[in-house]
Amino acid sequence: MRTHTKFFKFSKLARADSASTVVRVAMVCNDLAIANSSLGHYKNLSANTLSRVRQGGALYFVRMSCGHLREGIKAVQEIRDDVALSALVTRCDASAQSAFAQLCECLPAGKHHAEFQRYIPLVRNRTAFHYDTTEIREVLE
Repeated sequence: MRTHTKFFKFSKLARADSASTVVRVAMVCNDLAIANSSLGHYKNLSANTLSRVRQGGALYFVRMSCGHLREGIKAVQEIRDDVALSALVTRCDASAQSAFAQLCECLPAGKHHAEFQRYIPLVRNRTAFHYDTTEIREVLE
């Protein structure tokens, strides 16, 4: 994965149209990068005595990623629906445009929306943050 760090004046961003969307996208990207990096760290633990820690850590960061994706998909829709922000996407490289198009397929009317809704919000709402009793009972059964 390639990353790019851009520095800017926060006061300039605060005055820009759609600043809230841009900040939320930055937060989601940062949070997903941290979760993915941490997931890689836990998957690469090698000591046999840490196998349960490795497995638990991996599951934790997958659940956290589902939460970040659920929150981030709202910003994806806002970008898609905003003329200026969607124009910025068209100025990105082809891989970024392709990734954005794939995310848009998870939005309502997208070909992956039903699958996204089937998994991501449920993991976020029932296991990642709320430890839903019904979900836990179903798993135990």
